[in-house]
Amino acid sequence: MRTRADTSIPLQFVRVLEGLPRHPQAVLPCLRRMLVECGPGGALAHLGAIPRLIQAFGAMGPAARDDIPALLPYLRSDRDATRRKAIAALGRIGGHPEIVPELLACLGDAIPRNRLLAMTALGNLKSREALGALTDRLADADRRTVLTAMTALKRIGDLPAATVAALEAFRTHPEAEFRNRAAEAVRLRQAK
Repeated sequence: MRTRADTSIPLQFVRVLEGLPRHPQAVLPCLRRMLVECGPGGALAHLGAIPRLIQAFGAMGPAARDDIPALLPYLRSDRDATRRKAIAALGRIGGHPEIVPELLACLGDAIPRNRLLAMTALGNLKSREALGALTDRLADADRRTVLTAMTALKRIGDLPAATVAALEAFRTHPEAEFRNRAAEAVRLRQAK
């Protein structure tokens, strides 16, 4: 029978690994082994360490690009924390052709926070493929969704005319935050 001390050891190890993104070649092999051991069917699967492991992969940034295929299935996890950590980590890692379509699918997640994270990740990845979906979010009734979409569009930059027109519609919005974010996104387009 496992004790509380037995179950905390792997989590403590993950915390240590998260603090070492400057040495990815040394850390990534350990993370890979732990992902296998803690993943479905692994000897330590019962510990629930997957969200922390995914977060550690995200902390490695682009050095973890080879691990993207192993992380993508976690975007479809039935656990909210696992999906959330996978969205954020893949947005930080970037550089893989399968990430953008998977993140676009996350825009339909049942959890609003996960949808916002997916928009942020798409903006961070400067995904031109996401322009249409992000532009559509400008018409959403949720305030946070609209503001996050504006920020993501600003990060992508070089916006098409239809997106600029949708952002220009916010020039007369009663809230200054909407007007300012829309103006910033449009200004970046004009500066290029």
